[in-house]
Amino acid sequence: MLTIYKASAGSGKTFQLVAEYIQLLLLNPDNYRHILAVTFTNKATNEMKNRILNQLHLLSGNHPSAYLKVLLENENFTEEIVRKRARQVLKKILHDYNRFSISTIDAFTQRIIKSFNRELGISPDFTLELDTEMILAEATDHLLEKTTTDKKLLKWLMDYSREQIEDNNSQHIERNIKSLGSELFKEKFQVVMVGENEKKFNREHLGELAKSLQKIRYSYESTLKNMGRQAMKIIADAGLYIDDFSRKSSGIAGLLEKYANGNQTGVTATALAAIESPKKWYTQTSPKRFEIEKIATNKLIPLLQKIVVFIEENECRYLTALVLRKQWRTLGILTDLKEEIVKLLREKNILQISDANLILSKIIGQSDSPFIYEKTGSYFHHFMLDEFQDTSDLQWNNFKPLIFNALASGKKSLLVGDVKQSVYRWRNSNWQILAEGIKNDFRTDQLDVKFLQHNFRSDKNIIDFNNRFFQSLKSVFQNYQFKTQENSDELKSLFNRVYDSIEQVPGKKNTGNNGFVNINFLPKNDFSIASSHQLIKQVKYLQDNGIKASETAILTRTNKEGKAIVEHFMKAAAEVENMKYNLSVLSNESLFLHASQGVMFVIYALKHIINPENEVIKMALLNLWSNWLQPALNNSGATIKEQHNTPAFGLESNGEKGLTNKSGQLFELMLAPIFKEAGDIILLSSLDEMVMRLAKIFGLLKIKTELPYLQTLADKASELKFSLHNDISNFLFWWEEQGMNTSVTINEDADSIRLLTVHKAKGLEFKAVIIPFFDWKTSVSGNFAPILWCTTDIEPFNSFPLLPVKATSILEKTVFKNDYYNEVVNRYVDVFNLAYVAFTRAKSVLIVNCPEAEEPARNTGSAKPMNYLLRKVLDEMSASDHFSACFNNEKTVFEYGKMSAFKTLTEKQDSVLIESYSSFGFHNRVKLRKRKDDFPMPATTARSQRDQGNILHEILSQVITLNDTENAVADAVAAGLITEKESPSIIVQLNKILGNKEVRHWFNGTYKVLNERNLLKKEVLVRPDRIMVSGENAIVVDYKTGELTPGKYEKQVQKYAQLLQEAGYKNVEGYLWFTQLQKVQKVYSSGQNSFLLSK
Repeated sequence: MLTIYKASAGSGKTFQLVAEYIQLLLLNPDNYRHILAVTFTNKATNEMKNRILNQLHLLSGNHPSAYLKVLLENENFTEEIVRKRARQVLKKILHDYNRFSISTIDAFTQRIIKSFNRELGISPDFTLELDTEMILAEATDHLLEKTTTDKKLLKWLMDYSREQIEDNNSQHIERNIKSLGSELFKEKFQVVMVGENEKKFNREHLGELAKSLQKIRYSYESTLKNMGRQAMKIIADAGLYIDDFSRKSSGIAGLLEKYANGNQTGVTATALAAIESPKKWYTQTSPKRFEIEKIATNKLIPLLQKIVVFIEENECRYLTALVLRKQWRTLGILTDLKEEIVKLLREKNILQISDANLILSKIIGQSDSPFIYEKTGSYFHHFMLDEFQDTSDLQWNNFKPLIFNALASGKKSLLVGDVKQSVYRWRNSNWQILAEGIKNDFRTDQLDVKFLQHNFRSDKNIIDFNNRFFQSLKSVFQNYQFKTQENSDELKSLFNRVYDSIEQVPGKKNTGNNGFVNINFLPKNDFSIASSHQLIKQVKYLQDNGIKASETAILTRTNKEGKAIVEHFMKAAAEVENMKYNLSVLSNESLFLHASQGVMFVIYALKHIINPENEVIKMALLNLWSNWLQPALNNSGATIKEQHNTPAFGLESNGEKGLTNKSGQLFELMLAPIFKEAGDIILLSSLDEMVMRLAKIFGLLKIKTELPYLQTLADKASELKFSLHNDISNFLFWWEEQGMNTSVTINEDADSIRLLTVHKAKGLEFKAVIIPFFDWKTSVSGNFAPILWCTTDIEPFNSFPLLPVKATSILEKTVFKNDYYNEVVNRYVDVFNLAYVAFTRAKSVLIVNCPEAEEPARNTGSAKPMNYLLRKVLDEMSASDHFSACFNNEKTVFEYGKMSAFKTLTEKQDSVLIESYSSFGFHNRVKLRKRKDDFPMPATTARSQRDQGNILHEILSQVITLNDTENAVADAVAAGLITEKESPSIIVQLNKILGNKEVRHWFNGTYKVLNERNLLKKEVLVRPDRIMVSGENAIVVDYKTGELTPGKYEKQVQKYAQLLQEAGYKNVEGYLWFTQLQKVQKVYSSGQNSFLLSK
């Protein structure tokens, strides 16, 4: 059975997942080896693992557990059986943790690919690259460099740029190519751009397509012009002018003139009305109405009918050709760009995460499921997929055969998701799989759909408001957003089915009518400024009522909105009237690495090291040094060794020339000596060492506020040093393309307001949520419209398996109209879901700011903004008794519930503030020990005495008694330590050594022998060569191959012997055996301990 949990916000889906997982474990303690649980983030993976282990610990230790009741209800278990099996399972998992298979979907994919690397022709040591932007940027650079030798490519790009300019689009060619390149990572494109299909996407075939498109365009426009000119000739021959006709140039005669001039290509309401009656062609007061009626009836109306029929029959092909002509060069650029990306990945031995699902689909599509398991070393019976609404088509197609196989074997699997929380379509996720697709993939009797309707997160008033709000929003979307679509009824029906489970029931008991909702309609003019000011007041209001800063989240649609909020809060925090409030904000924008002056100093220092003559870089370093670093070090009481203070350095001066001279002198005086002294050491360091060395040299580690940023930069350098080949230039390229926007990891315990996008907030919860800019657009048009990849069977557009078009409203009249309608629905679902995710993050308080909604002058078109739809929903809600008193008199504020006074609890902080940061290089502490025996030697080369001793040492570790020598030597030959030719002489030498009368009894079988075994005491771990025990007696021996050096090795053996004595052996002796010198030195005896130690 495949169980599908449709889990609304706050419904405890993780609880349900863990309960189902533990239930399978209790049925069979070995099931942990056969369950694959897949999540979408590392954080979710760790949370699920920790919760399972924690609950097994509680159950096994007779502690209270919230899961016990559920486990007893679902199976015929007693509490005794549950706790007994929990102990068994926990022990098994901890001793076999590697088989505890809970991972991200990407980690599982990578695991499969590594198992099939030989079949796929992939190097086993490939690097998985998560960042597509950096690869794309480098491939773009290579593509542009290629234009110096590839003239056809140069012409193609020049023509592309010219067409972009003609269409008033961006003229930034590099940025445009990168933007286009992101299309390469869309699954629809990836699936089609393989094999024979890929070969079709070349410039020759594209040129043929362009000719076909141009032919369609010319034929349509010239035919329409000719018919328009015929009409104008009829009018002129009758001695009439355009102004003689009804509405003059705005009427039917003006329309015919537009056809004749090529300025009109479609059918209008004016044309259709003119066909119906000749009276539409003139006014009743026109002195020429009889002449006009005559030529209209006899000539113009029949001709107009031909025009309308021609347009209706051919406009679709014409408009299709037009939209394709605007994008056809895109295919040529993408083909070349993909070629550069493939070369780059091959050179660097990289596999992109975006390609992994496609590769896995090939493996699963060509293999039997059990074979896949055998290759990975696992055999899964049960599958659990979390956040299923975020699954892509390829990911689902990869898992489907595995689930089919499990169901065929009578095993259970589980999917958990919620269409209402699908907000990652730009990552290829497809909500329609959960909403509709899965019903088509499996039989009804194989599915068990369950709804988790209880909300354990939010207070009752928040739940009640959201229930009614989103039910009404669904209706408003259907009535307003799908109003003009051709198949609006079908789209409404789909939308209704998608959101068939919005209502939730409070999961908390005895909480009363808690929860407060506040929605504000602010003046439309300067809305963003007004909302930012209002936002400060709202945060202060929350803190006055006991809600801490860390319990408050400000949610935005984009990062750009967040940047303005951070700046506004920084200004407000400096005002005296706000001193008692905590207005500190944590956000990605405020935690980007480029926001750190310490990090920027390190980056400029690296730039200077590889480009020491660049004056701009010198000025940047000197500016940071004089105006920031030195004052900061002085304020912290720290100084840099042998460094003098310099005057503050400003960029204002008496001319550029004087500035350059002055800055150059100061740089040579203050900074150049430091770089000169440290330069060679830094260049010999790895990337992460470079960062930390520069930070230490310039005293950056003494500035507390810079530590998190510098540590993050060093961590990224350590992570990237292998893929970037420890090259500073590559590292700086990474910095420019991506690194500067890397965020410092947020300390969850910090008491600051959280500022994040709705996408980032998914899965989180906050006591208070503020949405300051709820004026979201529900459609994207013009240059910002996304590219759709479409297919058709209609010639000549079917010459390519996939064609790119912009998702604008003109597509409604093309062969791609169904693709466009599907995009419209997807877009509406995206926005609806974003609103749902944002509103349901709130536990106790929800505050929304939006601009006043205005009724459009002409109530046509769809895609109304969210503030307009919000107004419609609240008007509808306020008409009911339950919400009738929520609006104020001006209808600018809607409030539901009352603000409670929250108690501020002082929580114990487990985090530790790093007061100082130390960094130590290993160069002065670790030295490379060079031994020639680490390298293979020709068999004919005579071995040194030291080599011979090491070999004997190795062979002796395999000898227990005298009878073991020949077998030990044979093993050494097999291991490659010695050759077959050397073995007789080695046996002779061993027999001679072991024949020594002082050691002969060690090898006669009297003792229990432990060769090369560890001795452990607390943190001390030692490894003697040979321990021999008999009853309460023990002998420890260490072999030595060098010269007998008094006092050099005795303490080592004495430590071994003392450990054995402490272990319980009464009589312990310790010996050093110099094997090649045939000498034995007794260095310890429990009977004469003090004598030997002093000696």
